Amino acid sequence: MENYCDLHTHSVFSDGTDTPMRLIELAAEAGLSAVALCDHNTVAGLPDFLEAAKDSAVEAVPGVEISTDYADKELHILALFVQPQHYAAVTALLAEGDRRKEQSNIDLVAALNAAGYALSYEQIKAKTPRGHINRAHIAAEMLELGYVESVQAAFRTLLSPKHGLYHPPKRIDAYDAIRFIKSIGAVAVLALRGIKAPSYGALSELAGKILRAFDGGILILALEQDMAKALGQAFLDEMKKTTGFELISKTGNVALNDNYVGNNWAKMICFLVEMGYMSNPAEDVKLAEAEAKARELKGKVVQLTARGGENGKLYGSITNDQIAGALKAQHGIEVDRRKLEQEEPIRSAGQSFVTLKLYPGISSRMIVNVKVLTK
Repeated sequence: MENYCDLHTHSVFSDGTDTPMRLIELAAEAGLSAVALCDHNTVAGLPDFLEAAKDSAVEAVPGVEISTDYADKELHILALFVQPQHYAAVTALLAEGDRRKEQSNIDLVAALNAAGYALSYEQIKAKTPRGHINRAHIAAEMLELGYVESVQAAFRTLLSPKHGLYHPPKRIDAYDAIRFIKSIGAVAVLALRGIKAPSYGALSELAGKILRAFDGGILILALEQDMAKALGQAFLDEMKKTTGFELISKTGNVALNDNYVGNNWAKMICFLVEMGYMSNPAEDVKLAEAEAKARELKGKVVQLTARGGENGKLYGSITNDQIAGALKAQHGIEVDRRKLEQEEPIRSAGQSFVTLKLYPGISSRMIVNVKVLTK
């Protein structure tokens, strides 16, 4: 008996139309053996998703689709088999990106209004379950108001970066995302829906860099469908030509499979490119060191004094050099000042929060207590 699954679905927690619970029901109705929930940049729907699968024959695969930057282009990477104990780390990794995405959406709607398209961001958000907005929701609102003929037309025109109204937010670096996904024991997969031939070269370059950077292989799953096989083979051919890696065997750098049964529980109706397939000892060491330093920094308070006025305002601001120096002097902990991020510039007396970025998905939040010297 052949088993089938869908490893790339979205729910109302991003731009999907169904709840996580309903996705399990739909998967069962379709006869799937497994389904993965990979909402855009959020794991908020995963607890409900896993709970709904407890009484179902369908296996729930927890995941997330991460928007990343690669060579100044947007590249989406799926993280599959994300375990509950890592949800907080995923959320922390994506928090800043979520804030930038929200501001990008607000700016886009403001630009559309200035161009003569009357839209209300608050109204769009109110219509969106869970309030997670992206361009698809804005496009749907434009369609409803008669400004565009289709959602696709909106993306080709007004919502395209080339049109000048939409400015993509800064996203997490693709390599950092891959490192993080590997660090939590999940599987990194390129989301290659709708890829066109001109993109093969760029993806091949990425594949070669990943092979070198992560001491790993890329697992290509090209199945019976002619289109999927052709695309998988085209990717392999271009990658070999670009990087010099040869398709030797399933234990070599690159593996071509036409049947995933035996490797896992499903026969896919797509092909996947897994990045960083093998373990990387060097990255494992970096991860362990970051986790150790995070434990060491937990609960630490840095005390600083600076000249200022009677009103508590400083003459200038506290620098990361000062914070790093005080941390070493007071607690014997040495950190890279370039990895310190002040939530707000420290320009007055009192407590402020500073985050030290130790490794993708691992950070430590510290308190900096400033006293003013008025004489």
